[in-house]
Amino acid sequence: PFAALLFLFSKFYPGRSRYDVIHFHYATNPFVLIFSVILNGPFRKILTVYGSDIYRISPWQVRLLRWTFPFYDRITFANQSTLEEYARALLLNPIEKQKLTICRFGLTTLEPLQARLSERITLPRKPPYLVAIGYNADPGQRHLEIINQLSRLSENLKKKIKIVLPLSYGKTISNYETQLVNALKNAQLEYQIIDRYLSLEEVAQLRFDTDIMIQ
Repeated sequence: PFAALLFLFSKFYPGRSRYDVIHFHYATNPFVLIFSVILNGPFRKILTVYGSDIYRISPWQVRLLRWTFPFYDRITFANQSTLEEYARALLLNPIEKQKLTICRFGLTTLEPLQARLSERITLPRKPPYLVAIGYNADPGQRHLEIINQLSRLSENLKKKIKIVLPLSYGKTISNYETQLVNALKNAQLEYQIIDRYLSLEEVAQLRFDTDIMIQ
């Protein structure tokens, strides 16, 4: 952290910065909270809020977001509902809400996926149907709760599905994967765990092959 601080000060120290804009991602990240306040200069600061960084936050994190709000020149959101939730949580007045902007962004994984959509629609699907749970290894994806609910399915339905768990990133608990494997075995569900990083083509293939995605 200290090395990162020195690096950022060297890049953005007032009078030395060659940048026009600093773009911060994930509102509740500790580094974002700190640097949004201490970095000042002849540049604009933009924050992008993705959703999970506002929907699952504690009251003290809300206070931190409210404290850092004045330090941003613009705050962007991918959709109106997240924008409204942010404004509601921070109790923003109409003038303050003028700083909030909808800025939709595309997904590069859609490009190879779109090329195969017609094939996906016309091919008949056969069991086992692939059920993907979440998109990373963060317990916030509620894998265990979902597996517990799926365990209540009849044996006939269980035989028709295969659980896919993408756990490539977001690991915060060392034995979390072991917990998931034990839960899947106890539920008698067929499963596959993906714990390596996937290329864009592989992510597109996973989306293409998945019949049901739960998150």
